[in-house]
Amino acid sequence: MCTSFVLETLDGKHVLSRTMDFAFILEANPTVSPRNYEWKSSTDGVNYTNAYAFVGAGRELDKYIFADGLNEEGLSCASLYLPGEAVYALEAIDGKINLAPQEFLLWMLGTCATIEDVEAKLADINLVDQPVALLGITTPLHW
Repeated sequence: MCTSFVLETLDGKHVLSRTMDFAFILEANPTVSPRNYEWKSSTDGVNYTNAYAFVGAGRELDKYIFADGLNEEGLSCASLYLPGEAVYALEAIDGKINLAPQEFLLWMLGTCATIEDVEAKLADINLVDQPVALLGITTPLHW
């Protein structure tokens, strides 16, 4: 199980820290996702274009997959492993933003500027049980 915490410095800045407790070596490297990065959801084939650039620990598979990141607006997030607890929809739902769990961070940091943006869009998100091809399993994540 991965863990994260945020510390606030005396001058009001925030520092995100996390562990990576996953039995598979992800081989993630410092990676930049540029503004206008285009990618396709593995759940329903919908194309997305990210409005915001961000930097994080990532790896290119069929698209870039990120373990964590910070976008140009200052929004940050970490994908954290949570075995035995995460449950996802079995199929895509028409009218929803259908994402595999490993795509959520890519979508969120690329399309949201603030926590309020995330909150406003969460009702439209449908996380679908979609395995990562390299692993052969759906990664049980929380953010």
